[in-house]
Amino acid sequence: MGYEEDVDRLYREAKDVRAQIEDLWLDAQLTDVEMKGAVSAAQIDDLSDSERDFAVSFGVENAAKWHTLSELSTRLGDILETIERLKRNRE
Repeated sequence: MGYEEDVDRLYREAKDVRAQIEDLWLDAQLTDVEMKGAVSAAQIDDLSDSERDFAVSFGVENAAKWHTLSELSTRLGDILETIERLKRNRE
């Protein structure tokens, strides 16, 4: 592959990763709201075991989403650094 093809491929990959980040970010924000609602309910009322398990599941689910967001952000940064390195080496 030549320089132009490499850069085009990397830009397409970066665009795809960014779209994944945006989708997951919105989803994680929604889960945050749901989790905060569950925590608020727990502060007001004693929760049953199933309600407590439900609240904990939101926390675990959201932690996984934020972890994936971190990985995607790192991947996007790596792709952008590679693009910049290719551009510098081309000059």
